[in-house]
Amino acid sequence: YRSWKKMVILWITNVELPAIASQRGKSIFVGGWMDQTSKLLSKNKNIELHVLSAGEEYDEVEIDGIRYNGFEPNNITKALTNCMESICPDVIHIWGSEYLHAYQAINLLEKQAKLSRVVVSIQGLVSIYVNHYFAGVPHRVVVGKTLYEIVRRRTLMGAYRDMCKQGNKEKEIFQKAKYCIGRTDWDFACAKQMNPSIQYYLCNEILRSAFYNACWSFDRCDKFTIAFSQTHYPVKGLHYMLEALAIIKVKFPKVKLRALGSCPFEKSSLIKRVKVSTYQKYLKELIDKYQLHDNIEWVGSCDEEQMVQHYLRANVFVCASTIENSSNSIGEAMVLGLPVVASDVGGIKSLLTHETEGLIYQADASYMLADCIIRIFENSELAKTMGNNARIRALKTHSREINTETLINIYNDIRG
Repeated sequence: YRSWKKMVILWITNVELPAIASQRGKSIFVGGWMDQTSKLLSKNKNIELHVLSAGEEYDEVEIDGIRYNGFEPNNITKALTNCMESICPDVIHIWGSEYLHAYQAINLLEKQAKLSRVVVSIQGLVSIYVNHYFAGVPHRVVVGKTLYEIVRRRTLMGAYRDMCKQGNKEKEIFQKAKYCIGRTDWDFACAKQMNPSIQYYLCNEILRSAFYNACWSFDRCDKFTIAFSQTHYPVKGLHYMLEALAIIKVKFPKVKLRALGSCPFEKSSLIKRVKVSTYQKYLKELIDKYQLHDNIEWVGSCDEEQMVQHYLRANVFVCASTIENSSNSIGEAMVLGLPVVASDVGGIKSLLTHETEGLIYQADASYMLADCIIRIFENSELAKTMGNNARIRALKTHSREINTETLINIYNDIRG
């Protein structure tokens, strides 16, 4: 009977996928790995995929064979109960453990005696990230408060406390879960420490489709430019990158750091100046101190195609994070064949080998970050060789065919 019956899969995601978001008049630039995976799964005639996403509550919508429902953030109980009653999923796949709805979901499914059908994907682990949240940030910045932060109750210390609370809930999620999906030696260690009896499945992630269709070229890139991704909170390590940039500038005065997002302290808008966070004020201090204003370019929010161009224009991609699991930004750079410099944190070493597919440095040593970038700037052959090696490895790591087949096999194993 099970051999011919469609396998019904329910996903629980922390963002709306682009297909449903677009229909609802929104633009989504995150969660690309889930978007591509959902499209590939939907092509399998033996799978019926339902997606329940945080955002807004709405009735079921079907797009290209995938059925979507939404729920209000931090209030999944009603929507999940309705889904469980209406579709009776064979497997419930919770993408990520960082948010309250994942905790609510695992508790509800425990009450319904459905934990044997639940698998949790490890994205980031807030219970571990919290230990690295303030790395390299001065104490005065950690405890600092702007008027806007006080009014909105969004101070850096407040964010840390929120992460601690969710970290405790995350530990409960893993203590209750029977199955999880990860992709690095780091997340394997963390999962097993939280629950030694959890069954861990290895499955790498699929990247956004545009990255598989382009290739970086040293001859066509803008020399002495650095592609940097997220900058909005301390874990991404922009403060370390700025210290390194000051060192690099001595040798390469025209070096350019291109960072995602808008300049948080531009003088054109009073509202923007008021909204500047304590951490952003600290970044401005570093920029002023090292006179880096002409060496930084803010590229705004980028869609998929714009991100590809952001990478292709660069001489090197840098991940200066104080903690990561496996960074999809690194994966995207590697698939393109762009040389990568990354901090030695979390699961980074599961993605690339030092001196072969990229350069890895001690996370709190900004002077070594600078040295790695200078090596790539000075040696075009090193840049080309590492970029090529990175592309070869990443096309295997992020293979659409292999990872889709692996995920389906995991679902089949859980279904029994």
